[in-house]
Amino acid sequence: MGVMIRHFNHAGRSVPVMIWYPASPAPSAKAFDYYGSVEGRATLEAPSDSSHGPYPLIIFSTGFSGCGMTSVFLTEHLAGLGYVVAAPDFKDAFLCSVEHGRVSDRYLLSILGNSPQGGKARFKEVYALWRTQECFTYRTKEISATIDYLLEENQRPGPLRGMVDPSSIGVAGHSLGGWDALALGGVEICCDQPGDAAQDRRAAENGSAGLCTLDLYRGKVTSLRDPRVKAVLAISPSVWAFPSNRGEAAVKIPTMIINGYRRDTKIEDVKDTYDHLPPPRYELILKGVDHMTASDLIRKMVLVRLVFIFSTGYIFHYPEKQEISMNYSGNFFNAFLKNDPAGREYIQAAHYKRVLLRAEE
Repeated sequence: MGVMIRHFNHAGRSVPVMIWYPASPAPSAKAFDYYGSVEGRATLEAPSDSSHGPYPLIIFSTGFSGCGMTSVFLTEHLAGLGYVVAAPDFKDAFLCSVEHGRVSDRYLLSILGNSPQGGKARFKEVYALWRTQECFTYRTKEISATIDYLLEENQRPGPLRGMVDPSSIGVAGHSLGGWDALALGGVEICCDQPGDAAQDRRAAENGSAGLCTLDLYRGKVTSLRDPRVKAVLAISPSVWAFPSNRGEAAVKIPTMIINGYRRDTKIEDVKDTYDHLPPPRYELILKGVDHMTASDLIRKMVLVRLVFIFSTGYIFHYPEKQEISMNYSGNFFNAFLKNDPAGREYIQAAHYKRVLLRAEE
């Protein structure tokens, strides 16, 4: 597979995006090391291979303050299965960048200092985004803009020409990126009930003003759905950010949720969201993972893990946990973006002892 870094303009900002794709690299080509941040298998700027295309497109949405290369193990795996995979750096990217890799421990520690050149100013700028009138919904707009960009490149002369199947598009996301995936899949922001105190409380506990407190959403039902998206995968999704009066019923496409049994997004909230999604729906609860297991880059950032007080014991058996996520994710998208019966059969059964599965067609 190949990997490239490109930019496109959206809302006055140059958005960096990392793109993985089926390719024909030279036999002597070396794998891209992602600036020494994480091990990879893709070749930078390898010639694209359209011989089995066009390929379904998957947009990967990282968690808040992450970047497009936070889950290389998964994005590369999907590209290796015959997908074009794109992951943008949102304007909240702080811990890393697709252009430079992960930030240094020294930069993270500078949050505690007062240097205007250090990380403190950027840290404040990123977290101030939660208090804007858009809150974090600028991310869904940037994902849709990423789809626009890939479809435009699909028509232009260049390495991505003819590579994308416009009728087969999926979104996968981790943490807040999982919220993005669900929102783009059709879960509505329901603020039509006055004084949604439960949602406001849950949002406040997680550092947000609450969508229903904002003029843009107060007193009405809002959909951020992108009709081009045909399947969504939400990994450890921040479902607490949705208002508590149900918006899941509006989803019309297949959905898969992957979450950890402990030390992850509150399992009761995730199960509640799953219970209100229309079928086909799939829920995997994985034993022995934490919230950052889905990110091979963040997993290696010791300071980040210490801040979140995640047990280092949860990194044991990590290759198997990667394998579980890759196999279920790949087969889910194969089932609904490639119409592969074998993929659909796979995701209806638990193949690992660490997996608690619910599947409803």
